Amino acid sequence: MQEMKTDTDLGNHFGSRWLKEYIPALQERHKWSNPNGNAQVGDLVLLVDPCFPRGSWLLGRIIKVMPVKDGLVRTAVVKTKSSNLIRRIQKLCLLEETRTIQKDSPDDSG
Repeated sequence: MQEMKTDTDLGNHFGSRWLKEYIPALQERHKWSNPNGNAQVGDLVLLVDPCFPRGSWLLGRIIKVMPVKDGLVRTAVVKTKSSNLIRRIQKLCLLEETRTIQKDSPDDSG
């Protein structure tokens, strides 16, 4: 019985440190120095929610961004496997950025 409590405590400790230390390290922070860091439609994100048990956070893709007056995106609509959710950007962890193709660039093929 004592071993099970120790295992549970160790798992909880690991989960707490993972949430506080590892997940924030996944995101590069360029708050004021990089104005081009806005979320985009198509970005793959992890929905950070400390209320969910570890390992059960939702994976989703941004389907709509909601910029405010200053042009920065602060809220997004995220499509998960079961629904569409509105989340603050601070609660999204970018896993894979959408690559945009410049359509106005000259074509080298002639």
